[in-house]
Amino acid sequence: MSCVACFTAVLGISLCVMMLQFFRLPNLRLSALLLGVLVVYDVFWVFFSSSVFSSNVMVAVATKVADNPVAMVADKLNIPGVPKTRPSLSIPGKLIFPSSVHNGHFSMLGLGDIILPGLLLCFAMRYDHMLVRATMATDQISLACSRWSYFQVSILGYALGLILAAVAAEVFSAPQPALLYLVPCTLIPFVVKATIQGDLKSLWDGPFDQQTKHSVVVVV
Repeated sequence: MSCVACFTAVLGISLCVMMLQFFRLPNLRLSALLLGVLVVYDVFWVFFSSSVFSSNVMVAVATKVADNPVAMVADKLNIPGVPKTRPSLSIPGKLIFPSSVHNGHFSMLGLGDIILPGLLLCFAMRYDHMLVRATMATDQISLACSRWSYFQVSILGYALGLILAAVAAEVFSAPQPALLYLVPCTLIPFVVKATIQGDLKSLWDGPFDQQTKHSVVVVV
């Protein structure tokens, strides 16, 4: 992998971190609705867009090299001295991983496949932090929460979803909508744990109303 590709990957990861710090989901209801709609969106553009638009739109957009904006402006303004051969622009919109099975092939993971499930992971981490603060305030110890937190359950599900998406891409040798694997593997364990511990209603309605009333929260 070239230095430019590594630098682009670092920019992409930095963008993901910034977005996860900036946006927050207020409750599980909005989280489930948002992720569910985006799974349908992802599945359509990967599996069914070719039958509507005669080409796989998602793959075409993900693999297309962006035009150099400086060269485009120079062409529009007829600025002399601009070389005919211009360097292409690599936009940090995806992470690229070499295939372990097919030499010379690469797997792509869009930044949206990191940010969108990451919103749920951040939601889980915030709720875990709230539980810890409540436990310290009441001098109580919750054994269930100390063993497996919501964030731990969700991050393990996310890792499983990544593995399933990678295996499916290698087995079928075709692009896969990553959210189809990431969202169920992340959301279902979270909901199961919330149901077992009796936190589902609080999470569904929004557990942070009182804790965040004096802070600025950006909601999508």
